[in-house]
Amino acid sequence: MDTVGERLRALMEYEKLKQVAMARIIGVVSWTMNAWMENKSLISSHHGRIIAEKFQVPLDWLYGTIDNVEYMTVKDAKNLYEAMNKTTEGFKKRRIRELHRELKELTNGEYK
Repeated sequence: MDTVGERLRALMEYEKLKQVAMARIIGVVSWTMNAWMENKSLISSHHGRIIAEKFQVPLDWLYGTIDNVEYMTVKDAKNLYEAMNKTTEGFKKRRIRELHRELKELTNGEYK
């Protein structure tokens, strides 16, 4: 992918969005979005930052200065956070049980 338009298309495909929906999210009219996708108009730095923030992609990727960037959507990040939180909770519970056993051993079973 070399052009900004191709990258916008790839982003829309990944997010499963139509052009009108993508334009609405970014805050532009659909003909502006079409001009970007057809490489007839450049994306302003303001709108580039909006796209990068809303869709969690690096500006360098959007403007084509770097390739093959794996990016994480907000939904992916939330799922990862929830999975990590569950793992952390499980770890905390195991550690509390371990500490409880250690206290029992240190107090010769007096700690309950």
